[in-house]
Amino acid sequence: MRHRGRPLLSDPRRTRAWPVLATCVIVLVALGLLLREQARPDGLDSVVDAAMVAGFRGHQDVLPWLALPGSTIPLIAVSAAIAAGCLIARRLNGAVLAVTAVPVTAFLDDTVLKHVVDRTHLGQLSFPSGHTASAMTLATVLGVLLHDPARRAPARLARAALVVVACGVTALVAVGVIGLRWHYFTDTVGGVALGTATVLTLAFLIDRAWVLSGRPLSPRRHAEPVAPARAYFVRGFVAVLHNDPARGESRPDHHEQARIQCDAGALGGTGLAASSRPSLVAAAWASFPRPRLAQWRSQSSPKTGRTSGT
Repeated sequence: MRHRGRPLLSDPRRTRAWPVLATCVIVLVALGLLLREQARPDGLDSVVDAAMVAGFRGHQDVLPWLALPGSTIPLIAVSAAIAAGCLIARRLNGAVLAVTAVPVTAFLDDTVLKHVVDRTHLGQLSFPSGHTASAMTLATVLGVLLHDPARRAPARLARAALVVVACGVTALVAVGVIGLRWHYFTDTVGGVALGTATVLTLAFLIDRAWVLSGRPLSPRRHAEPVAPARAYFVRGFVAVLHNDPARGESRPDHHEQARIQCDAGALGGTGLAASSRPSLVAAAWASFPRPRLAQWRSQSSPKTGRTSGT
């Protein structure tokens, strides 16, 4: 079972996340300073945007579908699905990240950065791209929540594939908004940096808030494996084991004899031959913990006193 307060970023991941966050902030600041109050594409935008527009000439009806995952309704639906999955898995901090990441990104994009940078495309504020930033936000949320080195290789590969698909959807959204001439290429680069930086910052803050609130943030604890075979053998044969005459112990009384016969009948009903019972008894004896067996013997042995004269 997952620990409810398992951190979003464990210590090794937190160490790797700081350089990524710093890189995203540097990209945002550098592009903001270079593109401030511009109303035309730079050299890189001219090359990439022209290629995108030319590539989709004659297929303009596809572009709105490419940009659709970055719009409001799909973002709300995916965020709600991620939050519901976190609640089912008892990761309350993950649910908080899922429901806050996209709104915080949209606020920073529409209310803060676009007005600060003041770059326009066809008269509209364009840096950074809100569609691309929101799509990258959800991809980063999935990357944070699904990264789990403790899982087996197939599960890790499936989770990594889901994150790669989310990043691919973000790339398609960027292509769509460029082809529709809503944004320049550098606007989408800024959107990717903004979405990634927002999620990592929120993850740091949520982990810190969990520590301050007193919630434990230790990694999940794996339950000790239980051997079904041991339980199966012991239940049927413990009465025989702790009253084995070959071990110099007393014969069972009539209550114990009835229980042994009942267990033997149940064993026969399972299709196990009588010839196989000694080997099963030996397996149960070898696998059963000695301290627990001694305790069971002391509890079930007849409480009769013996004297040296009898």
